[in-house]
Amino acid sequence: MDHDASVVWVHQLINQNSHSWNYERLQQNFHEEEIKCISAIPVGLFRQKDQLIWHYDKRGKYTVKSGYYIVREIQKSQHSLSLSVASPSSNSRLEELWKHIWKIKLPSKLSIFLWMMLMDKLPTNDTLHKRLPHFDPCCPFCGEMETSKHLFFSCPHAVAIWINSPLRLRSVFLHSVDVKDCWTELLIPLRNHEDHQQLIQLLVFILWHVWKSRNEKIFRNVIISPQDIIAATLKHFEDFSLANDSISKQSELNHSTLALTPPPVNVIKLNFDAAVDRNRRRGAIAVVARNLEGKPLDWCCKVYESIVDPLVLESLACRDAVTLALNRGFCAVRVEGDSLMVIQAILSQSAPLDIKGSSSISSF
Repeated sequence: MDHDASVVWVHQLINQNSHSWNYERLQQNFHEEEIKCISAIPVGLFRQKDQLIWHYDKRGKYTVKSGYYIVREIQKSQHSLSLSVASPSSNSRLEELWKHIWKIKLPSKLSIFLWMMLMDKLPTNDTLHKRLPHFDPCCPFCGEMETSKHLFFSCPHAVAIWINSPLRLRSVFLHSVDVKDCWTELLIPLRNHEDHQQLIQLLVFILWHVWKSRNEKIFRNVIISPQDIIAATLKHFEDFSLANDSISKQSELNHSTLALTPPPVNVIKLNFDAAVDRNRRRGAIAVVARNLEGKPLDWCCKVYESIVDPLVLESLACRDAVTLALNRGFCAVRVEGDSLMVIQAILSQSAPLDIKGSSSISSF
């Protein structure tokens, strides 16, 4: 590959007339897989000045805290790499475990939580006690030593949660001591179930809420009953499942029903929404403009190839709604959508890095 040494800024890779990526230049400077990732980034309608960003922060801002965190992660990775050289089989097992975790459809923070739990990296009391000998290693619920196995499966608090959950799990009978082996024990009966994907998801949600209830007890001295924890877990799981219905559809995009609440007199209402088809690696947006009587005045819909980030698609839908209003000359409009992050980005004039340039919503 002959790199074009003159390309040093992002705007040099963009066709400013068509507001699209210059694929000839992309092919001169990047590999095919990199081009696919770059192509999935929508180009904004307005040219913005290139700037240096700290991509480890969602708003692109460097902080000492984030810098320290990255250094620590690099040190941990180097340490793990040195250990893997001595024990390649162990490293292979961790790699398989990592792949398995990221195949489970979960919110990102739950995936990270699950990984930390299985790697025994959560700040349980026994772990903190090893680092800080004066720290009390006991469980806040029962007074036993708070290991990961105890916290999530053996403590009477956890046992009551599992047995009353939809999984009806008798966690006290798990034979393994290592929490990774406990995880494997739990998966064996679930894998043969026809709804195994949903059951594994629910399993992780329960683990997450056990952890949250433990933190509530430690930091706020609030004891949440097992019944309330199960109710909160099921609500959390239901909300997540509903939000991802469009992703689970294999053959068609699942467009949400747009709200029909009428706008004020002489105001045009524009509803926008987006959907994702991960199997085909594409997303779609839809916009409908209505008057006071609910009569459609105009509409638009688009398919965006390679874009599967719901937040990016929602921001593009919002942008297209405003563009439609401008093109039609609507003077008084109300734009409505169901993405809280997009709405907050518009109101605060400070968009997350994922949508800051692509949607240009702050420019309207």
